[in-house]
Amino acid sequence: MAGRPDGGIGAVLAYHASTKHSPVSIRSRAHFLDWANKPHPLKAHAGLERVPLPDDVPSLAVPALEAIGVTSVDASAPGPDLTALARLLVVGAGVHHTVTFPGGELIHFRNYASAGALYPVEVYVVCAALPDLPAGVFHFDPALHALTRLRAGDHRGHLVRAAGSEAFIARAPVVLVLTGIPWRTGWKYTERGYRHLFWDAGMILANVLALAASAKLPARVVLGFVDSHVASLLGLEERHEVPLCLVPVGLEESGGGRRDGGTQESLVRGRGAVPDRSRVPGDPPGERRRATARPRGGCPVARGLRWVARARRVWPGGCIASG
Repeated sequence: MAGRPDGGIGAVLAYHASTKHSPVSIRSRAHFLDWANKPHPLKAHAGLERVPLPDDVPSLAVPALEAIGVTSVDASAPGPDLTALARLLVVGAGVHHTVTFPGGELIHFRNYASAGALYPVEVYVVCAALPDLPAGVFHFDPALHALTRLRAGDHRGHLVRAAGSEAFIARAPVVLVLTGIPWRTGWKYTERGYRHLFWDAGMILANVLALAASAKLPARVVLGFVDSHVASLLGLEERHEVPLCLVPVGLEESGGGRRDGGTQESLVRGRGAVPDRSRVPGDPPGERRRATARPRGGCPVARGLRWVARARRVWPGGCIASG
């Protein structure tokens, strides 16, 4: 949307007007589901190391209303370890149970609501070295409750640079990255499916923010960043998967050392962050397999993607920041 006189607002309004429901649009628009080309709901990476998450994650016995009512925490708890991270991922976005329907359709129901049970949102972890987990970039497998290592080493500086030196990301030992796969929802909801990426992501965020609050971990939703920089770190093919938001979790001491020997100053400056996919260090060997069906003749959501402005900001109303 760069270069538009209105900053892209006109394109956003046009997309909104063209994809909103009305009695006329519902009756006049015929769309038939291509069941043979239904997208796979789970993403997999072939041949990469998996880190199992703990099976027995203890409950913190915090009442739900108390957890969702928290607006700030004092960051008195230590940064998340592997068990705390597992609680955020498994309880916040993991598979709850699997049902086989007549005809053989298998649906992996998760711990959050999703339109049409299509689950188009993926979760990644970018972290410093944590207790029981080395620094790296990981993809969360919601069915196996495991992390797949995509890159070794501390790459948080890449996210800091992509987000314009956002302080919460610079000081967080863990950053969750939520991405959306438009074809998973566009298969059913066509151009309107682009909206569903953010609705589904919001359901995950509600879980993660409440879980972080119950563990006294500061967390914040960051929406302002350079999409292509984040995509390059995660190895995304942006025609098929796009970054939606960043969620820094935990708070390291200001000016303190990174666990791999670096400094917070190097993180803020984004040392080692690079804009193009080919130069990101630590690329894993072998090809990555994305277990998603591809649209035939072009994804119907692509037109919506082209219409929507990408300008974003930090969302102050949806955060659990340090007090």
